[in-house]
Amino acid sequence: MSGNLLPGGATLSIHTAAPIPLAQETPVAWNGSGQDFFLFPPEPAAGDLRLLIFHLGGYGVARGTDAERETQQGKQPIEDGDLLSHETSPLLREGRAEAAPSGLVRKAPDWRTRLKDRYNGEYLRILDRMRSAIDPTTVLDLDLEIDSWARRVTRNLGVVDQLWPGRGAEIKERLTDMFGRALDWIHERCSTATTQIFYLPYVTWAIHRDNIDLATKIDQTVGCLTFNLRFESELEAHAAIVTLHWVALAENVKLRSHLDPSGKLRAEGAASIAHTEVGMSTPVQQCTSTNEIGAPDVFKASMEWTNLDRRTRPALKRVVYDHGTPHSRLVLNCPFVPPTEYKDKWSEFYDSLHIADLNGPAEYPCSAREWIVTGERDPWATRAYTNGTPALNQDTQLKLTHTPE
Repeated sequence: MSGNLLPGGATLSIHTAAPIPLAQETPVAWNGSGQDFFLFPPEPAAGDLRLLIFHLGGYGVARGTDAERETQQGKQPIEDGDLLSHETSPLLREGRAEAAPSGLVRKAPDWRTRLKDRYNGEYLRILDRMRSAIDPTTVLDLDLEIDSWARRVTRNLGVVDQLWPGRGAEIKERLTDMFGRALDWIHERCSTATTQIFYLPYVTWAIHRDNIDLATKIDQTVGCLTFNLRFESELEAHAAIVTLHWVALAENVKLRSHLDPSGKLRAEGAASIAHTEVGMSTPVQQCTSTNEIGAPDVFKASMEWTNLDRRTRPALKRVVYDHGTPHSRLVLNCPFVPPTEYKDKWSEFYDSLHIADLNGPAEYPCSAREWIVTGERDPWATRAYTNGTPALNQDTQLKLTHTPE
């Protein structure tokens, strides 16, 4: 279609300065700049002309004769939804005539039967496509088609289940199956190419709008965005007569994606962080050191995405994290002076090198941006910090591995 879709439809009311006789009143529509011109059905009611529309385009009313409308009836529009409007236009013109004040126009009470038959044929066509639809684009189009169909029926004939008992349940069953296949399609492709997740917000929006319970399936789908984060940081600090050394490691930080209550996609997880190496050296031969690795702490992280709300390439925005405080104790022992203790200093020194990165939320104060994203499984993305000062330097490596579930 040439215009933007209007989920749920909209009513366009047309009031002409000079009344048009119902025998001449001819609602019309067109796409683009006038091409694909077709007849459009009115609402079968008296008063101002009202049109139920489902996409933006050109709409209006013209004066026409039966012969002119019959000629135009043979020129079919391209889109299925427009074709349904075109073919039901003469029937709903009869319905509008029937609703007019008595005696003004000839009435044709069987228009409802013929309209019901045409709507049923359209339903069977949509239903047949729904049985095999898999890819999200087709599924979303069909969801709008069946919704538009139901709204047309309700507006022009009455309640769907009163006209066809059990049809509402059948529609919901077909939608549930169709959306389930679309979620499987997203999961399969996202498991190898994470950018394919961009379909998910559109599909979940439609699922929630249709009040379909696929919460478990949605959670399984976002499992394709599961990552393993490895964080290793080596720091070296230089003082007057000592060099201090730490290596802190958090590996297998599983970041499993989920949709939060607001619909935003988050990948969060935690694991332990501990020192794998600690040490102290000094050129003063009379001095000795005590180097102790203490208890681990908790490393927490969360991945943030961008472009998920648009049909563009989703991208890793940043990883925010709380590195915790892995415990260690380094003691310098020299003759004739009290021991000098360096306890749990890695976190303090690390933060001093990352002052510009301490802009994350309270739960994850540190932020890592500017990742190199390969798109491969291992590594999927990396971030390295190899900076410092003469007194303190670091070699910190972060790696994300894509481990879809």
